[in-house]
Amino acid sequence: MEQVYDYVRAENMKKDMKILSRDSIELLDQLGSGNFGSVHRGKYKYWLKNKTMKEVLVAVKVLKAGDSPSAEV
Repeated sequence: MEQVYDYVRAENMKKDMKILSRDSIELLDQLGSGNFGSVHRGKYKYWLKNKTMKEVLVAVKVLKAGDSPSAEV
């Protein structure tokens, strides 16, 4: 499990990170909820340079309306 976290940390340090389009993420079932909002299972869809579409399962945090920007961390 730690290897997954190490990979995610390394990927997040890249300078070419970008904001994902909402159209590229499909929300699936809700995994849980709390004070700041809910977490859903989702699919991130993207295109490779060779015009092949890839899908990756992701967790998506959905904030409640009106939450402060500090909740986004």
